[in-house]
Amino acid sequence: MAQRTIVPAAEPQAEAEAVKAKAKGEKLIEEERAEVGGVRWAVYLYYMRCIGHGFFAFTLLLLLAYQGFQLGGNIWLSVWTADPAAAAGDQEATNMYLAVYGVLGLLQSAFVLVGTACLMAGTLDASAKMHSTMLHKYSTLKICGRLSYIVAVKTVFCSFFYKGFSGLPCPSSTRPHWAAS
Repeated sequence: MAQRTIVPAAEPQAEAEAVKAKAKGEKLIEEERAEVGGVRWAVYLYYMRCIGHGFFAFTLLLLLAYQGFQLGGNIWLSVWTADPAAAAGDQEATNMYLAVYGVLGLLQSAFVLVGTACLMAGTLDASAKMHSTMLHKYSTLKICGRLSYIVAVKTVFCSFFYKGFSGLPCPSSTRPHWAAS
């Protein structure tokens, strides 16, 4: 026995409006626009400020040190392969080259680990700062918008009530700063 799926019917009014809009040639959905160009330098600088200049410089220094040790390891391999004593099988020379190459590899690992951890911590901290700033600005905007609406309603009510019934002026505590006296 096949199962039947019950799909709720669309609201008739919304469906009728969609058909009318389509019949008029209006688009129900706006086309997306893609921004062209690159990210402005101001955005990168703001992000760097959120990370912190010292923290950013320290992370950059760690990652540059990693690159330096990687380059040093590559150069050391070139020196090792060009040494005739190591090529001849001299165990002492081979051990020395191997030990230095191992130390360079460990330093690479340590610096890339710490540099990546610093980069992750810095970007996480920066994103938290940016998010809280955005949230604060947005919530303040919403609150200010609602407060100005409430003040406007109070002003209309106050002016109607006081001037209409008793002829008294509206108290200034309920009048917004932009309202005319």
